[in-house]
Amino acid sequence: MKVITYYTENYKTIVKPLLESLEKFELSYFAKEYANKGTWEENCAIKPFFIQECLEKFDEDLLWIDADAEVVQQLPLEILPTDGKMMLHILSWREAPLGQLIKELISNVIFIPNNDFNKQIVNEWCQHQENNPMKWDQITLTEVLNKYNDYTIHTFPIGWAYIDKYYKQFNPDIYIVQKQISNETKETFQEEI
Repeated sequence: MKVITYYTENYKTIVKPLLESLEKFELSYFAKEYANKGTWEENCAIKPFFIQECLEKFDEDLLWIDADAEVVQQLPLEILPTDGKMMLHILSWREAPLGQLIKELISNVIFIPNNDFNKQIVNEWCQHQENNPMKWDQITLTEVLNKYNDYTIHTFPIGWAYIDKYYKQFNPDIYIVQKQISNETKETFQEEI
């Protein structure tokens, strides 16, 4: 398995904790720098194309981790599925007290077994993203996956996609901290552009 991530030139310092943590836990990884495309959405939209490139480049399964994350504990890789299906994180919340339960696919960590069917899904994700360049990558991925009624994804426990403001109260075993720096810097970044 290879951990993969990309970052834009304005994220050079932000990606360092992730890369250092991957080296600390001796995880094989590939990281690639891209030119800044000008908007946060366009920079996020690189993700399916980068994953597509890595599926062709490497003959192994892939674990995508967002550039503004950090591995804080040895990953229990034995939880990764062996049936060839993807594993993603689903964030669940209620809109208001006793409101409807909302489930949102989060693309901050994705396990992609390297097989023909997942390549087909990623190819469709790329096409859909290309047709919707300003749409958030996790929304375009959700829309593609929703077309496959018989394809059931696996879900990561919250400790693999730990976001402090959502999960602190549950006190989980934390493996990957998602710092969400992009959310904090998104408005500032776009003002600078």
